[in-house]
Amino acid sequence: MITLIAALALVPEPTEVDLAGKWANQTVTAKVKQSPTTDGGLVVSVVMSIRAVNGGVKVTQETTYNPYGTPIRQLVVTDNGRTVNRVVASYTSTQVEWKRDNDTAKMVSIPDGTSIAAVHVFWFYRSRPQVGTRWTYARFNTDIGDWVTETVLYRGPEQIPSLGQMVNAHRIEEGESISWVDDKGKLLRLRRGDLLLERVEAQ
Repeated sequence: MITLIAALALVPEPTEVDLAGKWANQTVTAKVKQSPTTDGGLVVSVVMSIRAVNGGVKVTQETTYNPYGTPIRQLVVTDNGRTVNRVVASYTSTQVEWKRDNDTAKMVSIPDGTSIAAVHVFWFYRSRPQVGTRWTYARFNTDIGDWVTETVLYRGPEQIPSLGQMVNAHRIEEGESISWVDDKGKLLRLRRGDLLLERVEAQ
């Protein structure tokens, strides 16, 4: 508790970054925002647009975390230009209410013996993990309405190309995803399978 209070005394500034890249020969752009809440939590917003010859899709995801990294609410909106799909996950201490569009809400119990706190969302944004730090937690997958176990690893510092120059970054791995963030937790680069997004000048 004392550690948390000390951390909250230094409220981080909001961050915002634009990224762009390719995925399966399709152009992808994204905007990532991190906004601190008044109670020491965090709202992470990602807006991703995928452009293709036969159209495109825009995905908006917003997750609100409490000061410990435990999710409070997730919103995912997918718009392909013809239909808009909306998924909301609302968390209590024992379960998640998962609702897709106008379907009846489904209640899913939080798994026993596993933390659901995504503490890594505060890495470098509010805390500094040691090289090799690992965190295993249960993440609610809003696509399938169930829990998946994830392990996050802080691999260590690296230099990466960004905006035409080499910069210092921190490499964080989670499943198939590798992200590189700066000293303030701002995303500089993201790779997941064939998808590669890199920071670009603000649009």
